Amino acid sequence: MKRYKARVLELYAQIHASHTPAQRHGKRRDLVDDLMELHQSDSLWQQIERLKTRRKQLLTEMFKTAETVLQEIVAKAPLAVGSH
Repeated sequence: MKRYKARVLELYAQIHASHTPAQRHGKRRDLVDDLMELHQSDSLWQQIERLKTRRKQLLTEMFKTAETVLQEIVAKAPLAVGSH
């Protein structure tokens, strides 16, 4: 079941990526366009999208902070040259 779930989520991501307004400009509407329009007008869907964006921002900040702290630790560490 995990494999099927992964494939469905992969298909969803591909459909979602290929149905941006820019990519669909000048093309005839299809079922996916209608479904996505319904989702975008749904307040729960909008909240989920905002949370996903915030999650991405938080992860980016977290990794930048971790990189900075690691660089500070490395800079303060004494060199261990010839300490075998």
